[in-house]
Order: sequence, then C-alpha cells, then structure tokens
Amino acid sequence: MSRTSGPEWHPLLFGLVGLLVVAAIALGPRAQAADRLFQTVPTPTPQTVPLPTAPTTPRPPQPGDSTGPASGAALLTHLKVNRPDVLPGEEVQFTLYLTNTTTTALAEVSLQAPLDPALLPLELWATQGSATIEDSRIVVYLYTLEAGQTAQVVLHARVAAGAPVGHIFLLQFTSHWDGGEGQSNVAAAALPPEELPPTGDDRR
Repeated sequence: MSRTSGPEWHPLLFGLVGLLVVAAIALGPRAQAADRLFQTVPTPTPQTVPLPTAPTTPRPPQPGDSTGPASGAALLTHLKVNRPDVLPGEEVQFTLYLTNTTTTALAEVSLQAPLDPALLPLELWATQGSATIEDSRIVVYLYTLEAGQTAQVVLHARVAAGAPVGHIFLLQFTSHWDGGEGQSNVAAAALPPEELPPTGDDRR
C-alpha cells in the first residue's frame, strides 16, 4: 500500500505569510507616521514675563496737597522805587505792596528794613497798623492781613546833601508773621558818579 503525500496547501500558506510580512514592512513607516499624527501634543504651560517698570515721574504739587503755605510763600511782596537815579537834595519814594495769598488770615504781620543814613525820611506810613523808624531801621506792624488782602507801606525821603557820589541806595524788607517769614525784592536808587562816562567812542 503506498503512503499518500502531505497536503498541497502548505505552499499556499507560506505564500500568504510572505505577503503579510511584505505588507507589514511596507506599511510600517506609514503606521508610525499615523501614530505620531494622532499623538496628544502636551499643552505648554503659560509663563508670565514681567515687563520693564517705567521710571516714576514726580507729580507736581497740586492745590490742597499741603495744609498751609511754605515759609515765605504766604506773603507776596513787591517793592518798587519811583526813580532809578537821584541827586543830592532830591526826593525819592519807595512803595511796598504785600498780599496775603492764603485762604486764611495771617496774624502778627510785621516788617523791618535797614534805612540808609543818607536817606532823610520825610514821610513813612502804612495802610494799617503803625510805621516808625527805630535805630535807623524801618519798623512796621500790620497786625492781621485777611485772606487776599493787600497792604501798602510808603517811604518818602530826601537824599542828604552830603551823600557821596556814585552811592547806591538799597532797600529790602523782611516780613514776619505767625508761623513764617519772607523777604521782598531789592529796590535801588543811585547817585551818578563824579564823572559820567563818555557818550562816544574816541578811541584811535
């Protein structure tokens, strides 16, 4: 009795397995690419980057920042003279204006100024209070200046006959009040020099 040979489908099975292997090799990169495409990309954590700080500009003073004026700012003073040059024996007049620039009254307001010995006082008066000359000093008591009020002090004087030529008369008042003090501007009147400078240029 003869033995029958094995089934003939083995070659077919091996051929099918080979096709699957080839297909797997061919599709491998595409499958990996697809896997990478559908992978979940992690969301980056947001970070706060601080911006550079701009330099601080000081704010200018505003009304109401201070409960009161700075020393010397409560009284606005202006001193003027009626003529810039004088001669011996002539008269000159200095006028001082003082204004309370605050919103409240200023108490115990007084003024002092040294008086040049070559100025001979003819008249000294103030719109309020008292004005006298004590030890070659002008002394004025205005007492109280209401808010916004302006007071006036006037010195009317004659230049002494023996005043030296070229002399300059300077006058400046120092003011005091309850809680502060200040100074006026300087007013000047001058005597001409002994010889006036030439008006033309005679240089050769």
